[in-house]
Amino acid sequence: MMKKILAMMLFYMASSHAALIVDTGTPTDTNGADLYQYQYFAAQFNLDQSETISSIQGYFSNQWGSGTGTMDIAITADVAGKPSTNLFFSSISLDAGQALDWYGLSSLDWLLQAGTYWVTFIPTSVDFYGLVPGSAPLPLEHYLLTDFSGNWGQWSNFAAGIRIESGVTSVPESTMLMLFISGLLGLSAVRSRASRSA
Repeated sequence: MMKKILAMMLFYMASSHAALIVDTGTPTDTNGADLYQYQYFAAQFNLDQSETISSIQGYFSNQWGSGTGTMDIAITADVAGKPSTNLFFSSISLDAGQALDWYGLSSLDWLLQAGTYWVTFIPTSVDFYGLVPGSAPLPLEHYLLTDFSGNWGQWSNFAAGIRIESGVTSVPESTMLMLFISGLLGLSAVRSRASRSA
């Protein structure tokens, strides 16, 4: 019986190690902004507790690209309501002609403390030319786009599709689970001793 309980607890711990931190939903139409080397976007998000980011996705295309385009996806600090220094970043490649879909990074291990951050999606090659729709059904509160000079600015009614997933639950919840398992093991040992002495 105890083995079954422990197996269930271990399953719970494994299954609780993934949670969506941000999920704006899929944009409902194709109205939005061009996405290329001189125009890119960012979205602000908040964490109430420390989280380990495991994946980041955006909803965009490289449908007009002249070849395989590259893009940097980063988590940055927030300074005065704008993206600042990259805390973490990695790059993706997207073939020319790729239609609107979710693209991004996975298998990440980016630990962030509680606070306010930006996620940025920045094409880094001239071959990248696509679209980022601005009609996500559950938008974040703050988005920014750049002008041709790379200056961040707001664009009204722009809400890009973004998903950010955490790969590890918060430390307090994990600690509570470990304490609970320890308690079950202790109870099992007490019951075992009691049955041997009877």
